[in-house]
Amino acid sequence: MRLVFLGFGTIGRIIYSEIKRKALADLQVTGTLDPALSGEAIRELEGKGLTVFHRLEEIVQNGPDLVVEAASQQAAKECVPVLLAQGIDVLSMSVGAYLDLEIMEKIRAGGKGRLFFSSGALPGVDVLKAAAVREIKSAELTTRKHPRALIGAPGLAGLKVDIKTITEALTVFSGSASEAVKLFPANVNIAATLSLAGIGPERTKVTIIADPSVQTNIHSIHLSGDFGIFNATIECLPSSNPKTSLIAALSAVALLESMVGPLLRIGT
Repeated sequence: MRLVFLGFGTIGRIIYSEIKRKALADLQVTGTLDPALSGEAIRELEGKGLTVFHRLEEIVQNGPDLVVEAASQQAAKECVPVLLAQGIDVLSMSVGAYLDLEIMEKIRAGGKGRLFFSSGALPGVDVLKAAAVREIKSAELTTRKHPRALIGAPGLAGLKVDIKTITEALTVFSGSASEAVKLFPANVNIAATLSLAGIGPERTKVTIIADPSVQTNIHSIHLSGDFGIFNATIECLPSSNPKTSLIAALSAVALLESMVGPLLRIGT
């Protein structure tokens, strides 16, 4: 499988390094497109045998089997529909982009390729997907992060306090998943994954807490439905980018392994 990255920041580099570390012979990384790459970074990647693309059209012309989008919600909205329309499969990390109805309509109308989302930091995805076979009555997510992981989020603009100075936990958002991914686009892709696999972005409830006492990204989900009740909590170590958990990148690697792996498959 020939693979190209769209976005080669923290998450892209972790995925790439894990592919190399695990020596996944059936995955061949051929290049990347990232406008933020500098001359030195470009030379480094070219030294590893990667092609550094400058335009999306160059990726299309290259004809990879899969593009791993690890850039941003905006990049996903602009580029993924184009790639899918050309019959190129995409593994997208910016799941929040797909709560935009216009983007999903565009994908459904012209998509020939397949769109994949990994589980990311969402615990109990198999339970969630199984529960959705019948009726899920409620789905709630509570995310607790250190304030430094939330700095720069549009959702903080209306707060009367500076979260960099708080000494106690502060709830900075409570509402629907659709609102959460707009106001905290770099922080709660997990909310988008939960809503897409469950009962939708308007019915999925999200609470975000800034807590200076924690050093991990803590996500707790609560589901109730025909299957019963499910509660799960995960405490994720952040990657070198505090906004993103390491497990999000590792989850993408696990999905890539399953695409090219042996016949044995565990879970849904």
